[in-house]
Amino acid sequence: MSASLNRLFLPHAPFSSARKLSQGVVQIAAMLEMYHAELARVLGWQCADIGQLANGRRLLERDTPQWRRACLFVRMYQQLYQRYDGEGARMINWLRRDHPAFGTSPHLLMVDRDGLESVHDWLLRNGVSDNEEAVEQS
Repeated sequence: MSASLNRLFLPHAPFSSARKLSQGVVQIAAMLEMYHAELARVLGWQCADIGQLANGRRLLERDTPQWRRACLFVRMYQQLYQRYDGEGARMINWLRRDHPAFGTSPHLLMVDRDGLESVHDWLLRNGVSDNEEAVEQS
């Protein structure tokens, strides 16, 4: 069953260890229906690195660019989760549709334009407006 049909969850204590963060980013990517290759681009790794991360043969290492990007990815997800109360379909829809503020979809901005920080910062600054809610309900 597709993650978009379910209520998503927040990984427990994702910043408490390398294993928790590594598992958390893989779980979040799956819930947001991202391919391993897309997560690899977001983190600045190769697809094979994500395969090893997913099967537990590799962990993120503290004080690396990938660790910092993984933390930012989890924080972005937490903000998106809070914004849509964990409703997977709405979260994925927000990520996949074009937004004037970005000139593209947040998903493509993160994957193709190294825009994870921009998406994170936008979510941090902006709450759900009445107009956005009305558009999403229609």
